[in-house]
Amino acid sequence: MALQRNVAQQNAETKAEVRRVAEIFASRPSHLAWLSALLLSRGLNPNSGILVGLSEIPEQEGNLFSGVWLSQSEEFWEFEAVLSRDSGELLSAERFENTTGLVQMKQVLKGRGKPFGQLAVEVLRDASA
Repeated sequence: MALQRNVAQQNAETKAEVRRVAEIFASRPSHLAWLSALLLSRGLNPNSGILVGLSEIPEQEGNLFSGVWLSQSEEFWEFEAVLSRDSGELLSAERFENTTGLVQMKQVLKGRGKPFGQLAVEVLRDASA
């Protein structure tokens, strides 16, 4: 039987995961230099925002990285990029789009707590304070 968590625990777990992902980028920027370059190429400052989501899937051409960047102006940017497995070089930026209007921010679902977007913004504001 699955462990039942209360709303506060669910919110805390989601915020902890967002902080963990943000820390990956903040603590090892050289490991994700390709992301800094991608952000800069789209007019975003890599030092002015946080990474709030990141996943990696091995594919035939290389490793597909998917993620979400939250800018200091509280805009959500989703991206997909393929990197060479051998060199770590950015092979292609498959997708990079502002998805702010699609991110749930306000609605609190009974028994589910705050939506991801709202929690991510809280982490951004905490990091900026």
